[in-house]
Amino acid sequence: MKKQIYEQSVQNARIDLDLLTKRVKFEYPTKKYSKFQEWVEVAAVLFVPYIIIVGIGYFLYFLLTLDYSVTIEYTTKTIILKEILDMIITVAVFFGPPTCLSFIMVCWKRKLLRYFPKLNYLFAKPFRNSYVARFENIKTKMVEIPLFRNLILNYKATGQCGEYLKSIKITEHPFMQIVTKRSGFVVRPNAYLWKCVFYFQKVPKTGRLDVYFI
Repeated sequence: MKKQIYEQSVQNARIDLDLLTKRVKFEYPTKKYSKFQEWVEVAAVLFVPYIIIVGIGYFLYFLLTLDYSVTIEYTTKTIILKEILDMIITVAVFFGPPTCLSFIMVCWKRKLLRYFPKLNYLFAKPFRNSYVARFENIKTKMVEIPLFRNLILNYKATGQCGEYLKSIKITEHPFMQIVTKRSGFVVRPNAYLWKCVFYFQKVPKTGRLDVYFI
């Protein structure tokens, strides 16, 4: 049986999954986002596919309605008003829906944020490389994927790999990063480089662990 566990947050989270007790713990390497930061994050994810779809639609509409046989003369005042109206309509069409939807998700119906990881994955998958890590003949009680983007991770464990697997931990690397600002440099904990560690109760002698991740 599958069970979905989520938090109403768009931040990349540390995840501690205890397979023995079926408990999941979430933690965040940086302070909690404000609603404005969450709004920008969600809007950015929604904007990319939306702008591609609308751009293609505009292009097709332009090709289908193109007609050189009609000539319309406008006065200067009419041209200015038309340009302003076209600009307002374009901005509303291109920016309105993702902005409004992200506002609803963050400020009004926060339960909709449960779908954000899936949206993030669906929109990122065409532009990100996916990988498969295969672990066999394991010699220790743990194996590690040293670097991934913390977007998606699926695994399949067979034999003693599945029998002895006790926990999975996703966490950031314990590095400090230097951020440049106008006033100088700021040193803060890393929140971008992530790793995933699989822990076993005993060293598995048989079976295999396959991990799919981005």
